[in-house]
Amino acid sequence: MKSQPAYYLVDDYPALHDICRNWEIIRNEFLALNPPLMQISRGTSWDIDMQNVAEAIKNGINYGWIKGWGPEGLSDKWLNYGLTTFNEQFNELIKGEFINHLPKTYEMIRKIKGVKICGYANLKPFSILHCHNHWEIYDEGLLQFHLPIVTAVEQNYAYLNVRGEFRQHICGEPIIFDGSLDHFVLNESPSDRIILYMEFKK
Repeated sequence: MKSQPAYYLVDDYPALHDICRNWEIIRNEFLALNPPLMQISRGTSWDIDMQNVAEAIKNGINYGWIKGWGPEGLSDKWLNYGLTTFNEQFNELIKGEFINHLPKTYEMIRKIKGVKICGYANLKPFSILHCHNHWEIYDEGLLQFHLPIVTAVEQNYAYLNVRGEFRQHICGEPIIFDGSLDHFVLNESPSDRIILYMEFKK
């Protein structure tokens, strides 16, 4: 078992304080967005995923959610909407969408240095994102950040578990954790659980 901690204190990362304080602005801009579901799914490579999305946009398809993965392959229970990535060509392609529809969110994220990936992640009701890890981000010096912006009003049973330790996803309450460790997410709630997701340099 790795000796590094599973969770980190948000207070230790001042660059994230602005988006944490303004989570309601981020939520409201997102709710006005209403992105479509693209008929594209995440595979095993971010580079290939971004190429597929870029090709679809160039062919006139509106940018929106893409399907994640599950134990039996691709899943419409876990959806991703990318805002910025390490691929500058992809960033330029969606930049107009980002600035036009999420201007305040864009400005807040733009000010944070060392962001590798940022976007929204939606775990549908009564779903689980099974145990996995991103082993490569430890060597890259990255941590993961969850900022819940939509959770169930009643029966909010949405949780992140990192190395056996649970944290509840509650609107406006950020979580920073080491994604190179085993972790899983479940949503046993009757409504969607949507977070702003980020990988950033610690």
